[in-house]
Amino acid sequence: MKKLAFYLFLFILSSACQSDEQTVMPEVAFEQYQLIATLLDPGDGSGEFMPVESDRVITWYEDGTFDCNEDLCTGDEVFIEGTYSTEDGILLFDCAAPLPDDLFYRFFFDDDENLIVAIPCIEPCWSKYQKL
Repeated sequence: MKKLAFYLFLFILSSACQSDEQTVMPEVAFEQYQLIATLLDPGDGSGEFMPVESDRVITWYEDGTFDCNEDLCTGDEVFIEGTYSTEDGILLFDCAAPLPDDLFYRFFFDDDENLIVAIPCIEPCWSKYQKL
């Protein structure tokens, strides 16, 4: 129960701290995005995206589903599938790690049309993906 309350708190906290850089969601068709950078903010707003070398690719499908060649929760090389909502900006999927069922991450597109995935954590933890 404490874990559920903790994750609920994280969700509320991350929802309240939305960036001014968000743009309107483009129509999502069959598209692929590759991980190019991560941001881990220490809590003072000084965090910056740092480039990463990664083979992680998220593939979007028109029917509201997506898949990824790595677990979004752990980074393990485990194929995952889930659903997305462009209306709510939410990804729903099951993690390979023992986390709450139907954990969801938020997503949006920045001004450069990069996909930003907001990972549930106390401080901003974001992953940036570039369209292939």
